[in-house]
Amino acid sequence: MFIGYYKVNIFLPESLSLKEKRRILLGIKEKVRRKFNVAVAEKPVDKWQIAELSFVCINYTRQCVDELISKIDEFLRLRNDIQIMECEKGIL
Repeated sequence: MFIGYYKVNIFLPESLSLKEKRRILLGIKEKVRRKFNVAVAEKPVDKWQIAELSFVCINYTRQCVDELISKIDEFLRLRNDIQIMECEKGIL
């Protein structure tokens, strides 16, 4: 069994308040959960234009985990309302 994770720091240029940040992140988290069936966690950050999200998935094959992480990465990179500052991927 393989565990894959994808941690990403993002910049939210359209966010002008913590309320706006929460709205954008909630939409991202719900869409990723529904579309890819993965666990999502947000690290608390007090700045309203910076966020850190972590995604975790489990599968019996390494290839499936790697493909799923790649699809999540592509999904986030295609969004116009966020910019990825840095990311970390891994399979355990």
